[in-house]
Amino acid sequence: MKTMLDTNVLISALVFGERTGRLLNMLFESEHELYVSEYIDQEFKEKLMKWILFYLAIKILWSLI
Repeated sequence: MKTMLDTNVLISALVFGERTGRLLNMLFESEHELYVSEYIDQEFKEKLMKWILFYLAIKILWSLI
């Protein structure tokens, strides 16, 4: 089966894990084919970069306290 996931689902799976993470793992372990459009790929990279920068900023702030 061909499957396409929204950017928010992909980010949630990688950042938070839990249900969406298990969903993504199940897709990779099954015979489903995961498709990503160029738009979703670009949006995913941009949002992931924001999460990484946010995480690093919080980590730096906590180290200063």
